[in-house]
Amino acid sequence: TEGIMSASEAAEHLGITRSAVVKSAQAGRLKGKKIGKTWVLLRRSVESYQVAAHRVAAGRAAHRK
Repeated sequence: TEGIMSASEAAEHLGITRSAVVKSAQAGRLKGKKIGKTWVLLRRSVESYQVAAHRVAAGRAAHRK
């Protein structure tokens, strides 16, 4: 459905590895759950994570100037 995505889809969306997505989900930084062998994540959680990561990267870039 539109409200969820697989770990692989989330990885592609975020530009990170599937392993990094799974680790973030296990740590609670991404909201989702493991169903069998498959991680399923809430799309809004992935989108929020992307926005937060962008803000952190922008903040780091500002410190370098």
